[in-house]
Amino acid sequence: GEEVTYTFTATNAASEAKAFEITDAIPENTSYASGDATVNGTVLTLNIAVPAGETVTASYTVKVTEDREKLGTAITSNSAEFAGNAISSADLYIGKTFNEYDMAKLVTALYAMRESEMKGKDLLNFHYRIAFTLNCPIKEDAADVAKALFLDTTLENSAKYASMVIPGLYGGKALDVSAIEGLVGDATATLEIEDIFPGDVLLILPSAEAADGAKMYITDGARLFDVTGKTTEVSVASVLDSISDNDCFALLRPCLTSTESFFRSQPFYEGETDIERAIIAAANAYMLRGDRAQYGDSNLAPNIRRWERNKLPEDYTIDEIGYTNCTGFTHDVYYTALGWDYGNFSLYNAPSAMIAYQKALTGNETEAEKAAIEAEYRATLQVGDIIYYRYSGNNHGLIYLGNGNMMHCTGSVYSNFEEIEEASIRYLLFDTLFTPGTSRYFFQTDSPRTNIYIIRPLNSFTGEIPEDTYNRIENMQGVVAEKLASHTLGQTVNPGDLITYTFKIFNANGHSVTVNVADLVPEGTTLIIDGAISAERALSWSVTIAPGEEKCVSYTVKVSEAAENGSAILCSEESTVGGIPVRITPIFVGKTLTTEEQAALKDAVMSLIGGSDSSIKLANKIYKEILGVDSILGESMSALRAGIFLSDGDLKKIAEEGDYAALIAPTLYGGQTVKNSERFLGERTRMPWERNLIVGDILYLQSS
Repeated sequence: GEEVTYTFTATNAASEAKAFEITDAIPENTSYASGDATVNGTVLTLNIAVPAGETVTASYTVKVTEDREKLGTAITSNSAEFAGNAISSADLYIGKTFNEYDMAKLVTALYAMRESEMKGKDLLNFHYRIAFTLNCPIKEDAADVAKALFLDTTLENSAKYASMVIPGLYGGKALDVSAIEGLVGDATATLEIEDIFPGDVLLILPSAEAADGAKMYITDGARLFDVTGKTTEVSVASVLDSISDNDCFALLRPCLTSTESFFRSQPFYEGETDIERAIIAAANAYMLRGDRAQYGDSNLAPNIRRWERNKLPEDYTIDEIGYTNCTGFTHDVYYTALGWDYGNFSLYNAPSAMIAYQKALTGNETEAEKAAIEAEYRATLQVGDIIYYRYSGNNHGLIYLGNGNMMHCTGSVYSNFEEIEEASIRYLLFDTLFTPGTSRYFFQTDSPRTNIYIIRPLNSFTGEIPEDTYNRIENMQGVVAEKLASHTLGQTVNPGDLITYTFKIFNANGHSVTVNVADLVPEGTTLIIDGAISAERALSWSVTIAPGEEKCVSYTVKVSEAAENGSAILCSEESTVGGIPVRITPIFVGKTLTTEEQAALKDAVMSLIGGSDSSIKLANKIYKEILGVDSILGESMSALRAGIFLSDGDLKKIAEEGDYAALIAPTLYGGQTVKNSERFLGERTRMPWERNLIVGDILYLQSS
């Protein structure tokens, strides 16, 4: 269905004007659309006059067939003639191809996953799922893809990967083209960055003997990222220069063979009003947090909603992962954009003033009725509306961002205390809701939708847009900023220790940005500059960041020697990037093992391996040997449990005093029936990460 324009260029080097004729034929699988040609059946004629010493062009445009049976077919244009001389152009091929707006979503998805622990096939899969809520057809890692494509073409996925290879964009010094069925076009020895588009996967096999060492790369349009392991930016020049030295390479375009329904995106809508722009900026800010915003949380206490209310995008950092769901996401977009908590209710119980559209579905709608519902729904929808539907007692909500683009939160709910990073915030196209066979189809019968709604919170908003919102629109659109500390979540510092705070700022825009960073030195600490104490308290920087670049600014403070055990180092509310507060979890003062003590503890543990002591006796023995502490965990598990988890109705709360309470690492506690603790400013960790632990920690688990 796309159009292709063919252009002839004629240069006249003579001293007199020239007039001549070019004949051509309409390429197979296309139809003539417009241009400079005279058409007679399938024959085209172009009459060209070129003044002396000048160059002119003549062109014609054809439309490619809509027939999907022609996918993979070549469009050949080799019939043109001028004075008996043949003129030809390179073959084109019909195939599913991302448009520029699809590619923009894929780039956003790449940026959202830039620090993810995911790698290989898992990262590629989320690249597609964030951009389109589709699965990537590449479901193996680099070595397996290379093996199936180059080394053993009888494997189950060999033909599928061969059909993903972009015509003519493959080669290598050891590639046996005749052995690989399905490769189209002529092999090439080189590749340019301009040949690679977002969504493409560059596969390189350095040895024809084995698949080990195979690499996969993706692009944001200007740079290459190795996704064989954790996403890593690599030198474009070195990767492309190495292609001719390696045994085999191929550029794969997975969407060529995607079996899932595929829709073409529209441009991102920027908004016409401040409120529209605020909602779009807030939604995009969440999107760029990637896997820092996780879906749901089955490990919360039963009386607490499974999403954390009134969370801003800046609350989600590398250290402070947050939890949300579809309802929580739409709520917090509004809270971020307008500083407005529109209420704690299920969307189907939204105030009547907020319901802009509601329709009960029977599951027996005729095609005419479906078309009428779709037309009515589309006509009602506005930017910022929540698209919402119910089915089988479940529900889902998405926020509409204009031009057919929606954003939503979806993903796996973590159970059995299994925690996996998963990017939850994703794009979706509005057409999906009314297209049979798609997972969100309103009229599907296998999981019938009972009610569809349009919820419009803006009907009830009467306040003013906060200053932070304007700052986010002007300074932070497409910018991810977070504040990190050298001591991660749950770690403690000794009096006199040093803490380094770092502002990490990433620019996902296609243009440079300049943002102002400001902070106040935390109370109870002193600024250290070049190893010397400084009396300065107010800090500021102006940071200019190129497209796709990440910059960091840091400062170091010393904790007061008089700091009390259990006290908190709190960062200022005036800690901002681009005028927007950037939060960080407090760091608590408490005894932390020195490097020498950690080494001694490790030695003690190693010396006791293989013994018969129970866990409590073993821990007591280790700490007695290293620190001279008697019975650090007491005499029994039951006493330990009773000293840490206190009854509070049907729930437990963390002890605030006592020998056991003093042991608890700040924020590193939680579970399905445990409330927040007043001791640690109401913060708790859903699940601990390895980076939260330090040598000497004792991890205590209770299953009931």
